[in-house]
Amino acid sequence: MPVREEITLGMPVRDALVILAEGNVGAATVLARVASGEAGGDILDIFHLDDMNMRGIQIWVAYKDWAGEDLAVFLQGVRHHDARMIECVNAVGRLGNYAWLAVKHWQEDGERRRIV
Repeated sequence: MPVREEITLGMPVRDALVILAEGNVGAATVLARVASGEAGGDILDIFHLDDMNMRGIQIWVAYKDWAGEDLAVFLQGVRHHDARMIECVNAVGRLGNYAWLAVKHWQEDGERRRIV
């Protein structure tokens, strides 16, 4: 089973953003905006995304499809681990677009690397 690379508190922010973007340009753009402080974003939001096991295309789907490309709405969903946002991301994944589940909190779910 493939494993997603972990991010840690001690790593440079740039490295964490590259890991979370997983090569998806849209996700990288959203993450850069969040890390720059746009719409009140901050580095803690990056860890919220990691806690929800959201990376790459999942971040782009949450931003584009669920939040309607509104960064403030996206950040609210991230900060509240919004169940509707997670379901939107997982619904797209169930169509075969990616194999990873977004979860409310990976520690509570028991396994962060579950494949849909």
